[in-house]
Amino acid sequence: MPIRTLLHVFVPLCLAAFSSPAFAAEPAPESNRLINVDQMQGVGQQLAQQKRQECLRAFAYDPFCRCLAETLPFQIGMQDYMRILANSPAELKERRKGLPPEEQQLIDAVLGSRDRCVQVFAPPPAPQKK
Repeated sequence: MPIRTLLHVFVPLCLAAFSSPAFAAEPAPESNRLINVDQMQGVGQQLAQQKRQECLRAFAYDPFCRCLAETLPFQIGMQDYMRILANSPAELKERRKGLPPEEQQLIDAVLGSRDRCVQVFAPPPAPQKK
């Protein structure tokens, strides 16, 4: 039999076999899914706590640090936060041009978190001397 004929016969047979219910993946039991969600929440809380501690070492103002820890994207640590904010708005705008859209969205989220936390939780200004 020519190879072309073999392919026409075996490919559909293989596709039919692999699409049968015998090869279907079994869904994970509900209890495993709940454990995974709980584990993920625990990891998220640990990341937030670590961000808060790092922020406190830099800024020493807990309401601001708590806000940042809760609102920064999970991928962004305090060192990333500081690196992003160390740029002037003009530098940041220029550097964003070559970044993929996902990274641009992360930068926007960082700036949004900073603006929100500064407006809500910034310490009051020091009284001015007259």
